[in-house]
Amino acid sequence: AAGKMSVAAASPTMMGPRTSRVSEDALTLATLKQALLYANTAVAADEKQDYAAAHANYAQAVELLARVQASVTQEIRQHVSNKIIAYQRRMELIEETNSQLHKEELMPEAPSFKEELVNTQNQPEIYAGPEILRPYWLMRMLLKTMTTGGFVTNKVFVPKALWFQRDVKIPAIQPKLAVCTPLLESLQRLQYIQLVESEDELEQLSERCEVIQNALSQHLSYIPSKSTSKTKAEQSSFKFQNRVKYLVNKGSSALTSQHKDLSAAYVFELQSVCKESMILETWLATLMVKDETLSGPIGQHLRVISEFFQVVVCAVAMRDLAVLLERYMQRNFSLLTTAPLAM
Repeated sequence: AAGKMSVAAASPTMMGPRTSRVSEDALTLATLKQALLYANTAVAADEKQDYAAAHANYAQAVELLARVQASVTQEIRQHVSNKIIAYQRRMELIEETNSQLHKEELMPEAPSFKEELVNTQNQPEIYAGPEILRPYWLMRMLLKTMTTGGFVTNKVFVPKALWFQRDVKIPAIQPKLAVCTPLLESLQRLQYIQLVESEDELEQLSERCEVIQNALSQHLSYIPSKSTSKTKAEQSSFKFQNRVKYLVNKGSSALTSQHKDLSAAYVFELQSVCKESMILETWLATLMVKDETLSGPIGQHLRVISEFFQVVVCAVAMRDLAVLLERYMQRNFSLLTTAPLAM
């Protein structure tokens, strides 16, 4: 054993500069491959909603990527940096979701009244902007109700607690939750590019939106299916189509055993979708200054994507809000009518 240790210790000094450099490159490559393995394992666990395993593997991938970040070329270094940021953001979201789910488990089953100061000055104004930007305005308003509570009309205030009720049956929640992960991945990719170089990414996102819409249309009657030409279908990622099909039809069946409260997990994913989509609103507003008709290829892709958010994301969120609102009113009415008169 001692002999082996002495040989290993002497090796670096015995090697020439070129041999040493080759050895360093091999070590860097091996580390990158190991990081990729951890990342793939994390994504697979994430898709199965096994957040504990996903978080652990994301952390391992981040640690390995950070270790070799300074040893790679400038081009690869930027890619590695983007991956580190993306994995860290996903880890933070998992931590936030787990924290909220833990709080929900500790909450009593019976609803209770909680006084909230409602600022009536924050009532929403009637939307008067371009129609193509309407879904982003609506998602921003819904996001506020999910995070702090807010108005959805001049007379209806939605408290945050409404979204996090327990034991509420949201229609087709498993397919909805299942498609959030691939949709979020596509949206997060846009955070690292500029509008002028976004054509390819937006084209891919528009095709993926159609795949997700068609998958959800099989479970939700109010979501129209999207007809796709044969040429465009051939250009689409069949791997992505198969992945979404698996998540919606098979992978989502494991969610029930992995989450005590699917509703809370779904609301957190919906929050993330609303947040990440705001970059599209910024790009649309910027592009419409120069091209109001959105006649260019980037504008056309943004138009298709915006239609998806209006017809699918906003429609789903508003229908779910109606279900939760009805249940919230029933619970609080029941509590009010059964409460003792003496306070």
